[in-house]
Amino acid sequence: NNEKNWEKTIQVNLTSVIKGTYLALEHMSKEYGKEGGTIINVSSMAAFLHSPHQPVYTATKHGVIGFTRAMADASITGDYGVRINVLCPAFVDTPLLQTVEQEDNMGKFFKFKDDFKRSMA
Repeated sequence: NNEKNWEKTIQVNLTSVIKGTYLALEHMSKEYGKEGGTIINVSSMAAFLHSPHQPVYTATKHGVIGFTRAMADASITGDYGVRINVLCPAFVDTPLLQTVEQEDNMGKFFKFKDDFKRSMA
């Protein structure tokens, strides 16, 4: 819960998506003489599940959805020739996720392991 962690989460999950989208538009948009294309941003189902243990993460994933929707509208209005969509994957059963049972892998979140497991069901 410190500010440096929040800033890094915002930088990685939201700011990088915004910068990446604008960069992609420069290389794809008809506005710049390009041929168009599709931009797919990645958010998370966490934007809809509201984890009380990860409020900043949840907020950034909401931000990706809102930004992508606004940019999709701007692309249509501005005739950029670029479709802009967002995917919201949920938990995927992978070996990494199986480590939820191990306290040394979960650190301070170990006490919430049952909450995580329920959200995967």
